Amino acid sequence: MEIYSTKFHQIRSRYQTKRLSKKWKKHKLVNKALRRKGILQQREYAKKDYLNYEAPQKFSFINNTDEVLKYFNDISQFISRKQSVNLDIEEISELTPDTITLLMAKLNEKASRKVGLSGNAPKNPKLKKMFTESGLYDFVNSHGKKIASSDNKLWRHSTDSLVKGEMAGLATAVCRNLFAEHGIAYDTDSLYNLLVEAMSNTLHHAHKVSNINWWLYYYLDKETKTLKFSFIDLGVGIFKSASFDSYRNLIKSFTPGNQILVKPFLEGKIISSRETDKAISGKGVKQIMDCAKLAEFAKFIIITNDVKIDVKTQQSEQLSDNFAGTFIYFEISVTN
Repeated sequence: MEIYSTKFHQIRSRYQTKRLSKKWKKHKLVNKALRRKGILQQREYAKKDYLNYEAPQKFSFINNTDEVLKYFNDISQFISRKQSVNLDIEEISELTPDTITLLMAKLNEKASRKVGLSGNAPKNPKLKKMFTESGLYDFVNSHGKKIASSDNKLWRHSTDSLVKGEMAGLATAVCRNLFAEHGIAYDTDSLYNLLVEAMSNTLHHAHKVSNINWWLYYYLDKETKTLKFSFIDLGVGIFKSASFDSYRNLIKSFTPGNQILVKPFLEGKIISSRETDKAISGKGVKQIMDCAKLAEFAKFIIITNDVKIDVKTQQSEQLSDNFAGTFIYFEISVTN
């Protein structure tokens, strides 16, 4: 045993001495450089098969809905054909938090994860700051399995259509703190109820599409002292739910598109008949509409299926493409 121990130390001593030699250090650096070169070559080789797809200059889902929706629907088509895509947003001139939410949701779809997706960041310094702070830049530039940063507190994600009251609680705490910094006591009950209802509404759609995930992103615009909330689920969309199918049959409407359903939707005439989660959810989309009309919400937009709705002005817009999901965007401002 003692002989073995002595030999071991002798071998280790020679190895340590060798490691300190200039030749060894040079050899180590050469190997490191070769490994790095090999990795870079692999990455470049992989990118040769990627389709570079430039985003619209005005990369805002709420301000340029048709063009941005077409961009994401095109990406879905590429994915369905197993085509790897590079999401090129270097030259965009506008970026809003809502688009970041949609981009993250799209990248996390099961089909997207099976196809190579990569991307870059905007050249515009202000837009790049917003993009990188969201955690999305690291996400689109990662290799292998793409997972959002777990320590990025702006993202809130739930799988299997679960309602997460504690997530809504964290979001309302951020809002309460913002108002407190300006000496205002803010009652966040309406915000909390709204967020829980949005999550519960995802549950209501789950009978058509299983395992619907939702995303909640809140962005603090320090310049305007405004919290901008984006909620999204990539399910079937509000107007594809069973309640609207029944209402359409009731009024015997054969009009293409869903704009004919907007007015009764805003008036609360179409109430979901959800059986699950009644203790926490109330009256579904009707309660969301009631919250949206409150003065504390400075802006309130819903995009679903082929319709964009401005709840504050009660105006709607027919979209050129279909958005398979429900997107809710609203703002709460200290100055409102």
